[in-house]
Amino acid sequence: MIAILLAAAAMQPPAAGWQADDRSVAWRAAEGAPPFLRIRCRSGGLELFGPAAPDAMPSVPTRVTFRHGDDHVTLVAVPVDTDDGLVFSVPVRASELPIVTLLAGNALTIGQGDQSVDVPGAGAPAVLAPLVQACRR
Repeated sequence: MIAILLAAAAMQPPAAGWQADDRSVAWRAAEGAPPFLRIRCRSGGLELFGPAAPDAMPSVPTRVTFRHGDDHVTLVAVPVDTDDGLVFSVPVRASELPIVTLLAGNALTIGQGDQSVDVPGAGAPAVLAPLVQACRR
């Protein structure tokens, strides 16, 4: 009986919200959806991934703007093909706006072209802080 319950739990799609695994953290907008924002360790810092703009082309640099309130930063990202489709990849330091905003539990707006999405900060510090600490080692 326990084995059946464990197998059923393993087959459940990931819940919406912030989640962590052993190498990254991710925010999903809806249960079962691919991650909208993934953060993982990268040599010398962190790396952010999210869905690339519809007009993005693999390996052609694009700009992604990260905003919290009146503060914003625009970074150059590279679209890459993954199992989740075309995503942007951008390296960041733990001291940069996207990470600082999420570590404070604040919402982060991610924009590409004329499209933007708000990523909630609620729940982010609990999963992101340990990743940031692990990446510093």
